[in-house]
Formats: sequence, structure tokens, C-alpha cells
Amino acid sequence: QGLLDTAPLVLYLLDLDHGRMVFVSGMVQQVLGFDAEALRGLSMQGLLRLVHPEDRRALMEHLRGYRDEQDGLRTFELRFRHQDGDWRWLYCRERLFDPAARTRLVLGVAIDVSDRRQAERELEQLIEAEKRLRYEAERANRAKDEFLAVVSHELRSPLNALRGWSFLLGNSNPVDPGLLERAVQAIKRNVDHQARLIDDLLDTSRIMSGKLNLEHRPLNLIETVNSAIEVVRPAADAKRLAIVFEHAPGPLSIEGDPARLHQVVVNLLSNAVKFTPEEGRITITAGTELDMASITVTDTGIGIDAEFLPRLFQRFTQADSSTTRKHGGLGIGLALVRHLVELHGGTVSAASEGLGKGATFTVKLPLPKARVMMENLPESNETEAENAPLAGVRICALDDDPDARDIIAHALKRAGAQVYSASSGADLIALLDEQLPHTRPDILLLDLAMPGEDGFGVLASVRALEQRKGLSVDEAIPAIAVTAFAELSRVRIVEAGFIERMAKPFDPGALVATIRRVLANKRGKGNLPLAVRSSAAG
Repeated sequence: QGLLDTAPLVLYLLDLDHGRMVFVSGMVQQVLGFDAEALRGLSMQGLLRLVHPEDRRALMEHLRGYRDEQDGLRTFELRFRHQDGDWRWLYCRERLFDPAARTRLVLGVAIDVSDRRQAERELEQLIEAEKRLRYEAERANRAKDEFLAVVSHELRSPLNALRGWSFLLGNSNPVDPGLLERAVQAIKRNVDHQARLIDDLLDTSRIMSGKLNLEHRPLNLIETVNSAIEVVRPAADAKRLAIVFEHAPGPLSIEGDPARLHQVVVNLLSNAVKFTPEEGRITITAGTELDMASITVTDTGIGIDAEFLPRLFQRFTQADSSTTRKHGGLGIGLALVRHLVELHGGTVSAASEGLGKGATFTVKLPLPKARVMMENLPESNETEAENAPLAGVRICALDDDPDARDIIAHALKRAGAQVYSASSGADLIALLDEQLPHTRPDILLLDLAMPGEDGFGVLASVRALEQRKGLSVDEAIPAIAVTAFAELSRVRIVEAGFIERMAKPFDPGALVATIRRVLANKRGKGNLPLAVRSSAAG
């Protein structure tokens, strides 16, 4: 008896004919918490009440099997209730004690295998988790492959148009005026399209890494919308779409990042242009609702399926991502809209009555506490000299790329500026050394990424030269950073001493407007060309 009570297992003897427990060893108290004497003589019904409900039927089937089987070892596992209420897994091995006896007795041993069962359950959970993770990874990998295929297609399509039109122009002698006009429009449209694709990809990367920063300053939403309309107008004209902008007279003033909100409106309008059939209509309305400014873009396009509407603003999501889809895109434009609007403390929503019934997108942005902010807004460009907006402005442009230098020089000279070009920092410093302090440029355009000394180093050298020439801090030449590294933050560029940034590729008109804005902000210091001061004063 002492050996049985100390063995690491529970020995039991069950009377099948009378349906009761005849004997249980003392180890049952350590395994199940019950006193052995309390279990001895326990009826079959009492025994079943201690078995887990899910295991009772299996136990009864097991015991009935002894009626037909005279001998043989049998094993099974079941859950038995511990005295504290928990369930313990028991592994049982038993056989008929004496098949020839008049009373059928089952002799068995039970071992607590709860730890093993727990380990098996945890292993199963790990296996299931691994399966889920593998499935998610495979799905993500498929999505990545699909996305890369879409990116490749979307980036190659504009390049194909550029290459094709370049070939046609190069092999047309003389160049047909009609062909030239079509080529210029197509090239501009595809360059703008590819630039937006690249910008959207970079901005998506910044958002996912938490590196997208906003610049908050007063702005006029009416001007933002008008500027965005001009961006998409070539694509809209190509489809003969009517664009109507409805708003109350006067400005709609808010605080925000002008470039990012411009991007929001451009993305919404581009989306409307893309999904609106030829000769359709796009209506933009701007106004206020309580303490919010609102912009609504409504189109007569293909509409949005109700099932897809909840996923409309998710990244890399498109209603049709097949290779036979009619409409292009990366599936990130609307996701960017949502993120940029939310970063401004606003909301964006979409509504559609269904396929073929158009769609409406509504952006709401918080109004500033002080509703009247126009005195802080940049001056309107309505009164600028149309033919020579930069008349009398002296500009030094630095870029190691000869094509970039030619484009900048040509665009600025057409705007009336005097342009001095340099291909390296040393050339620019030599040029300024000859001019200062008697002849002082009004603006520096510095490319940031160059072999040898980059734009940051060149600007530091310029500032040192200015000090040697006796120029004060207020007389320092305003510098604009020109860079294809769009991920460079505005904060870093401003801290380096630049007053503004232009991201490549840029529209020459945008470059002229940026230069005018920089000069207009300096006009009260008496160091601007007379033509610019007069035009900016309006």
C-alpha cells in the first residue's frame, strides 16, 4: 500500500458489473486533490460527473467495449476535474484484472499529462499562428508583386509616350506645327503624370515611416483649388471634360501646408478626371460649414460600388487591379489624401449612389480661430507683369547637369531675369567674388546633389564670401535649394540657410512663382529690384 501511495501514478480498480470504483491509490490526492477514501466506492454516475462533459460519451463507449473484449491492453486520455475546479488531462492504461473471474474488474493506471497537453496545445497554436503568418506573408508577397507590376506599368507608360513623341519630332523634317503642338501637350501631360506618381510613392514611404512633416502657415483655399485645376486641366481637356469651380466671392482662409493641401486637391481632381468618361463634368465647390472649411469634388464618372466604398481610402487598394483594367494608377492617391487631410486635423469622405452614377468627395478642414487672415497671406499674383514677371532680377543658378542649367536659364530669361549659370561650386564662388559687393545677385538657385561640394557646402562658402566682402546678414543673397531628393525635409534645408525649396522635376512657371514669392517677402528691406517691388506691391 505504501508503494502504491508514493508511486508517481494513480492505480485504480473499477467494478464493471456493479458500476463502482473499488480502489484508488493515495497518489490521487496529489494528482486530483481528492482523498482516496472519498473516491473508493464512488458510483459510475458520480465518476462521470467528475469527467469533462466532452469526454463522457467517449468514456462510456470505452467501458462498453469490455463486454465484447475478454482481454487486451487499452489506453485513452480524458479530462478529469480537480478538486479546485480545474481540468486535468489523465493518460490511462488498463485491462481486465481477471477475465475468467465472475466479477469483471478493470485494473488501470492514470498519469497526469496536463503539462504535455498544454505544451501540445501551445505548439498547435504556434503552428496555426505560423500558418496564418505564412499566409499573410504570401498574400503580402503577392500584393507586392502585383504592386511592383503596377508601378512598372505606370512608370513605363509615360516614358513610352515621351520616347515616342521624341522620336516623331526628331524624324520630322520639317516639323509639322500641328504635330508639334500635340507633342508638346502630350509630353507635358505625361511628365506631370509621372512626377505625381513619384511624389505619391515618396510621400507614402514618408507616411509609413512617420517622417512626413507639415508646414503650417496662412493660405487661401480658393487659390489652392484654382492652382490644382490648372494642373489637371490638360488631362481634362484631352477628354473634353468641363471643370466648374463654385465658391463665394473673396478668399477662404485657413492654416495649413500649402504644398500638401495643393496635393490633396490635385489628387482628388486627378481621380475625378481619370474616372469620368469623355465630355463629362467635374464640379468643385468650396465654402464653410460651422467651424470647418469644405471642398467638394463631384464628378459624373463611373461611380463606386457599395462593397468597395469602405476600402476606398486604403493604401494599394483598387476596385480593379487586373491586367485588363481600364483605368491606371497605383492605388495610393486617395490614401495619401486621407493621411494628409487627417494630419491637418480634417476629414475626407466619399459617397456614390453606385456604379455609373458618379461620385462625390468631401474634404473638411478646421477654420482658424481668427477668421480674418488675409493680411498675412502672400500677395496675389493677379497684378504681376505677364510678359516679364522677373524683369531686372539677377539670378545665379548652380547645377552640374547641363540640361538642367539650360532649362533654368531659358525659363528665367523668358521671364525677364538676368541669369548667370555655374556648373560647380568653385565656378559660382569665383563668379560672386568678381561681382560682390558692387553687383549683387538677387537670388541664388543651388542644386544640392553635386559631385565634390554639395549645395549645402556651397551655400556655406557663399556666406563666408559675403562676410569677407563686408555684407551684413540682412544683405545676404536669398538662396533657393533645388533638389531631386524630395525626402529632404524643409526643416533641414531652412536650418542650412536656404529660404525655399524646389523639388525636381518642377514646372518653370512654378520656379518663377517661387522666386517672385521669395523676393516679395523681402521687399520691405529695400534690396529688391524696382520692377519686382512695384509689381509685388500691386
